[in-house]
Order: sequence, then C-alpha cells, then structure tokens
Amino acid sequence: CNDYTNSHLSKKELIEKYQISNWTFTSIRERHNIPKRKRNAPRKNLIACDERFFETIDTPAKSYWLGFIAADGCIKRKPDKFDNYVLSIGLAIKDTNHLEKFKKDLKCEYSLKIEKQFHKQMQKFYETVYLRVPRTILCEDLIKQGVGRDKSKELKIPNLPENLLVHWIRGYFDGDGSWQINKNHLQFSLISSVESFTKEIQDFIRLRCQLDNLTSIYFNKNAWQFSYYGND
Repeated sequence: CNDYTNSHLSKKELIEKYQISNWTFTSIRERHNIPKRKRNAPRKNLIACDERFFETIDTPAKSYWLGFIAADGCIKRKPDKFDNYVLSIGLAIKDTNHLEKFKKDLKCEYSLKIEKQFHKQMQKFYETVYLRVPRTILCEDLIKQGVGRDKSKELKIPNLPENLLVHWIRGYFDGDGSWQINKNHLQFSLISSVESFTKEIQDFIRLRCQLDNLTSIYFNKNAWQFSYYGND
C-alpha cells in the first residue's frame, strides 16, 4: 500500500515485486480504501533522472556519453504521452553493464527492459536490452548538442575543445567502431551513415594520431567505413 501510494512503481511492477495476482492487488487496494492513481498524472517525472546532464558538455563523461548516443541512441517523439521525447538506447544483452554505467552517471532510475528482436538476415531471434528515458528536457539538450532525430543524415562532430572531443570520439567508437585481428595485424574500423561525418572523424584521427597515409572511405552494407591496420 505504501509503495502504491508513495513510490513511482507501476501496478505491473508491484505485482511482480510482491508475487501476487491482479485480482489480489485490486482486493488489497480496495480493502484499504486507497483510490486509483490518475491515469494522466505525470508519474514518470517522479523517477529520478538528471535531465540537465547534457545541458553543458564540460566533463569527459558527458562528452563520452554524447558520442555514444550519437552512435547507438535515438530520440523518438510520442505526442500522445506526457513527455513528447524519449531517449532510447538498445544494446546486445552482453552489454547490459554498459547501460548500467550510463544510468549511474545520469543518476537515472528508469528500468532496463529486455526484448526479443527478429534478425531478418540471420532468420532468428536475439535479445536486446533497452534503456528508455522519457524526459523531453534531456532530449532537447541532446538535440541542441547535435544528436537530433535525423542524426543518421545530419550528424557532425560537435564544437568541443580537443581535450573533450577525444572522449566524444571514444564514445562514438564504442558504438560504431571495432577492433579485430586480421592476418596478425590489429585493425581499427569505424562506420557511419553520413559520408561527410565519416571524413571528419578520419581527418581528426589521422592528424591526432600522426598517421601519414590517407586510407580510403568506402560504402559497405548501407554505411560509410574506413579502416587502419598494422603493427604501429
């Protein structure tokens, strides 16, 4: 009764927490004369979250997560909800701990959800862990920082000082980059749906890492890509 009245837990979450049926839940509520929650009440704002986390990018952590969201996050609009914008990040189930790290930095208490997705090419289901944060202010700050709803077409490197920009690229790389061993050489690759953005990243890494050769950018499997490999 206390949880239903004072916490942000939903009816479904309370039923799971106390291992009771829907009928038992209703019976307890009515027996204690507890009124139903109002459906349109903005209960989601009661869930802890630092919704101004991305207002100013002034730490390596903020820069890193901004880059990571640029690669693996998306902002969706839901006009029928109390919060119009929702930040959604979906990762492979093995990367659950990474979303937990993001939640910790964001001081976020929204629950992770595991869902099954069907892979058309592989013709099989696989599990994805999602974090969805329905906070419009948070999403609007992300849009102002360049991670908009059309980032797959308009993404650009943000205007950050170099000491923070390296963390932004690190975050983006963790989402859309890869390391692998190829014929006893270490290979670095990065992909993006935006050709001009891919060139920006390539130029920055080439100058920052003092790479003499300008490797080619090519289109592969619906994305632009470049790679570097060798022993250096």
